[in-house]
Amino acid sequence: MKTLVACDCSYFYYWTLYGCLKEWQTKFPDDAAYWVKPPEETDQENLPDLLGCESFKRVLKLFVMKRLESVEYYAKRNFQDQLDASEQIDFVFAMDSSISNSFRKQLYPAYKLQRQVAPKSFCNWKIRDYVFNVLFKELEVEEKYGYKFVKVEGAEGDDVIATLFMKCAADYDFKILIASDKDFVQLDGVQQINMA
Repeated sequence: MKTLVACDCSYFYYWTLYGCLKEWQTKFPDDAAYWVKPPEETDQENLPDLLGCESFKRVLKLFVMKRLESVEYYAKRNFQDQLDASEQIDFVFAMDSSISNSFRKQLYPAYKLQRQVAPKSFCNWKIRDYVFNVLFKELEVEEKYGYKFVKVEGAEGDDVIATLFMKCAADYDFKILIASDKDFVQLDGVQQINMA
């Protein structure tokens, strides 16, 4: 039996970041009080660069390690029998391309314009890129964990996931998705886990 486990990278990032921030604020309250202000007190155009704070980066690295271990843990906790019966388990992380270059925006310019924009506060692309381009390399995620990363220019991670499950449906006996998006219920035969 072959199993495919796909993880939405955006979901992984926010799930990691918010847990990391809570732990960082507990372990390093003075640093956190200096670097993070409530959204209403933060200049959204000139956000503090948390990557300039060494204690934050240390906690972030530890939290990324914890979350990576949790991906496999949650999959096994929910579907132990199926994974034990699998001769091959492929883990894929689906990444977003640039939203400004999204094919959805090109087809429909008003895409996501009605969505209320939350304050960016400290959740910016710079930290996300640091997680995927620096920490994942330092932790040798692909080599040690065997995870694959898929990014398609002009597509969101959701598009990558849907295409992956539809195109590879015949290749896998069991399919697991780690994401919070309710849109994925449309995917036939996919078991979804929300780790929040």
